[in-house]
Amino acid sequence: MSVIESRPAVTNSAFITKGPGREVRYTLGPGPEKVFHLLADASQTNRRCTVALDQFGANEQVPFHMHSVEAEGFFVLEGDITFLMPHDDCEIHAGPGEFVWHPNNRAHSFRTGDKPVKMLQFLLPGTELVPGFFEDVSGLQTPEELAAVADMSLRRYGTRQFGPEVPPPSTRAGVTRGPVTPDARILMADEIDRMVNAPFKSDASKKYSLTIGRGVMTGVELIFHAWGHQTGGIFQALEIAWSKPDMVYPHVHPLEEEACYILEGEFTVYVAEADGITKAVAQPGDFVWAPRDMPHFYHVTGNEGARVLTVFVPGASGFLNWFYEMAVTGRGADLSTDEKFREFDEWAGKVAGSVSLAEGEWPGEIPSP
Repeated sequence: MSVIESRPAVTNSAFITKGPGREVRYTLGPGPEKVFHLLADASQTNRRCTVALDQFGANEQVPFHMHSVEAEGFFVLEGDITFLMPHDDCEIHAGPGEFVWHPNNRAHSFRTGDKPVKMLQFLLPGTELVPGFFEDVSGLQTPEELAAVADMSLRRYGTRQFGPEVPPPSTRAGVTRGPVTPDARILMADEIDRMVNAPFKSDASKKYSLTIGRGVMTGVELIFHAWGHQTGGIFQALEIAWSKPDMVYPHVHPLEEEACYILEGEFTVYVAEADGITKAVAQPGDFVWAPRDMPHFYHVTGNEGARVLTVFVPGASGFLNWFYEMAVTGRGADLSTDEKFREFDEWAGKVAGSVSLAEGEWPGEIPSP
């Protein structure tokens, strides 16, 4: 089998987007030119999601709007930002390392603090809204053109534009409004008693640690940013920090796609596809996509380890429960015998649906950690 170092992205094939991504510049009316970067568009992910790297200036506010199709998740990289969610009667302030979830069909806006903001934006499902809407409006200047933007946005992309004023009240049932908790915090696995889809914010200070034997994960640090039980089964996100060059050996996710955004260090991913093995050496700012049902493994190749934001789409499989139980109970730390490894692997398949490849099933060589 040949090893493919890089390739054009094809619908739901493995790919890597080197940071910061494809630049998209646009203007609307007399305002200054704006820019964001596209890390994954809908055509690359079989419409599972769109991922963008957004940048905003200090003290900037986005007008109120509402997505009828896409739910959104935001991971703040730099700066401080306040999300305004009048249809859920809440405001959520977030800083670096925090994740905010916003379901569809709720009006929202956000304003930045006194410093520029950089953040990842996940739109689920993936649609042509990003970058299509911004390419459509770029350069519009006349009053007639600008007046037509709201109508075009709704007809073409299903997004209502409300402008600077507070949008009209929600028509949803009262019981579905508002966050699950007054402070809109993330609920961990031992707290949730039902599936919901409501706004929340992760807690970057709440960290867990775990070790999986045989050099799979050694003393890694975890931050849970989004659970399937709080996103209506749409999305899950987990931040993983390795301090050693560990390797997670070949396995398959039959239930979800996996994607990684590299925050620090170097992280190498191998994906076995029909025409060869895709190898992606990812560094800070890079985005890697690994589709479901494709065998893959990853190797922490950075000298100082790696810190990675890992997301799973959809989030209904409960894959994060696998990490959570290991962190809480210590399961998997001792895999010193083949029997212990088989027991662990069987448990992983039941809890997370993840399946390890048997010896000889990986179509190529596996480098030594």
